[in-house]
Amino acid sequence: MQLIANIAIFDQRIIKIIGIIFISRVLFEIVYLLIEEVLFKEQNLTEIQRSRSLTLVSLLRSFLQYLIYLGTTVFILYTVGIDPDPILVGTGIAGIVVGLGAQTLINDFVCCFLFSKSQICKVTY
Repeated sequence: MQLIANIAIFDQRIIKIIGIIFISRVLFEIVYLLIEEVLFKEQNLTEIQRSRSLTLVSLLRSFLQYLIYLGTTVFILYTVGIDPDPILVGTGIAGIVVGLGAQTLINDFVCCFLFSKSQICKVTY
C-alpha cells in the first residue's frame, strides 16, 4: 500500500510538470506570433528597415524564450519541492560579476561597431 501511495504522489507532480511544460510551449508560440504581428505590421519597409526588424525579432525571441524557460524552470522546481530562491540569488551574483568583468570588452565591441570608420574608437590590445 505504501508503494501505491508514493506512486500516486509522483503522478500528481509529473502531471503538473507536463502541464507547466505544455503551457510554456503554448505561451512561447503566442509570443512568437505577437512579435511578428507587431514588428511586421507595416508592409512598406525599406531593405534596411526590414533587416533591422529581423534583427530585433531575433533578439526579442531569444530574450523572451530564455525568460519563459527561466519561469518554467522555477515553476518545475517549486513543483518538485526545491526552493529556487538560493539558486536565483547565486546566478544573479554570478551575472553581476561576469557583467563587470566583461564591461571593457563590451565597450570596445560597441564602440568599434558603431564608429568603425571614424577615429573615435581606439582599441588597444
